[in-house]
Amino acid sequence: MRTVALVNQKGGVGKTTTAVNLAAGLAEKSRRVVLVDFDPQANATYAVGQNPFSLGKSIHHVLLGDVSLADIVLDTPLSGLRIAPSNLDLSAAELTLGSRVGRELLLRDAIEDLVLHSPEVDFVIIDCPPSLGLLTQNALVAAQDLLIPIDARPFSLAGMNQLINLVDAIGKAFRHPVRLLGVLINLFDHTNLTEQICEQIRHRFSDKVFRTIIARNIAISDAQLNQVPVMLHAPRSSGACNFRALAEEVLQRCNDVQAEWQWGRNR
Repeated sequence: MRTVALVNQKGGVGKTTTAVNLAAGLAEKSRRVVLVDFDPQANATYAVGQNPFSLGKSIHHVLLGDVSLADIVLDTPLSGLRIAPSNLDLSAAELTLGSRVGRELLLRDAIEDLVLHSPEVDFVIIDCPPSLGLLTQNALVAAQDLLIPIDARPFSLAGMNQLINLVDAIGKAFRHPVRLLGVLINLFDHTNLTEQICEQIRHRFSDKVFRTIIARNIAISDAQLNQVPVMLHAPRSSGACNFRALAEEVLQRCNDVQAEWQWGRNR
C-alpha cells in the first residue's frame, strides 16, 4: 500500500483537481484507492459526488478520535475509488488539537488502522490544504510519497524551499523520510511564458518532474461542476488522457521504488 500526499502551500495550483483525477486514474487501472480530503474547503469531497454540508461524520471526527477512518469512508461514482470526506469542521483542527500530545501522528495512526482492517487498499491519496500547518504536517508524517503540483505561471516556484525544509524537518523529527515522488506541471497552455516557466521548474527539480503535463482543458472544469472525475464525464477528452498518463507514471515510479527496495534487501 502506498500513501501519497499532494502538497503545495500556494493556492490555485490544481492540487485538488490532481488529487481527485489521479485517484480516479489509479482506480481505472484496478487499484483500490481511498482519497482523503484533508482540506477544510472540502472541494475533493464535492468533486466525487458528496455534499460536505450533509455529512454525518467527517475526517475531523477521525482526528478527534470519535470514529475510525473506516467508519467515514464513502463510495464514489467510480468503482474502486472511495472518499474520506471533509467539511468546514476541519478548519478548527489546529485549535482543537493544538495541545494534544502526538497531534502530528493522528492521520498516520488512522491510516494504519484503516489498512489493518481493510488490507485491500492499494493507494491512499491525501489532498492537503494550501498551507504548511498542522494538517499538512499530519499528511507528511502519514505519507510515504510526496507529489507537488505546480502551476505553469509566474512565481510558481515561490515557497518551494519552505516546503522542502518542512519535509526535511518532518523526516528528522519523526525519523520518517518522505520521498519526492514527483513534481507535476499543471494548468499548462502553449505560450512562450509557460514554456519558460516549465524550463525553470525542470532546472530546479530535474528528473523529479513528471513527463506528463496537465494542460488546461474545459472538460476538467465541467467534470468538477458535475461532481465526477473527468474520466467519467468526458472519457476521451485530453484532460482524461492526461490524468490516465499521470496515473501510469505514478504506478511506474512506485514500482521502481519497490524494485530498488527489493534489490537492496537481497544484497
